Amino acid sequence: MNKVICTLTLLVVMTSFSMAQRYGDDGYNFKRNDPMGAGLYLGYKMGVNAAKVPNGIENGLGLAKMIDIGLEGYLPFDPASRMGLLFQLAYANYPYETSDVAGGDPRENNFTNIDLGVQFFISGFTVGVIAGFPAGGTLDVGDQSYDINSDGLATLFSLALGGHFNLLKTDMGRMILKIQGTYAVTGQLASDYNADNTSFNYHPASLMFGLGWIFDLENKKGPR
Repeated sequence: MNKVICTLTLLVVMTSFSMAQRYGDDGYNFKRNDPMGAGLYLGYKMGVNAAKVPNGIENGLGLAKMIDIGLEGYLPFDPASRMGLLFQLAYANYPYETSDVAGGDPRENNFTNIDLGVQFFISGFTVGVIAGFPAGGTLDVGDQSYDINSDGLATLFSLALGGHFNLLKTDMGRMILKIQGTYAVTGQLASDYNADNTSFNYHPASLMFGLGWIFDLENKKGPR
């Protein structure tokens, strides 16, 4: 599973670097910061369980049933450098699959959290932390679906790495591309699960691609 985490991280970094390089080739002004702003984004997410599981079980890639919906704000440090803080409040999905090595229908897990996050923004790249407060979830096995109550779930603390790029700039604001990879450093279950004398917990890792609009809240204009 470490290979999966490394692959997701590498994908985020390479995509972000490619976007940053494209802006640079087109004359994107890295010396001018974006103005303070706030807006909305929508994103789609895929994910895996990045923790080890007991023998006989294997992890698989899961796709979210719903889109992520988030509010986002940007606070620039100063006009001369493309650095600042991004704040986000989101209804976020964390999907992943597990299955038995012996066969059978996979278990499709899709958990939802109310996420509060803060990230440093540096020339299009973002890094930060997210606290996810559980709202519940679903477990689908074949044609059966089960609701999961939030009582048995824990607050999820995750590391976040990604990119945040302007696609379009107008007098009212800017359209952004948001790329975000996360890895949960804490377990998803309130108590570790015990099976076959083994104790384990789920640690979701996810990758999201989203589009959003940030409204300018001051007259200073960022790069166009």
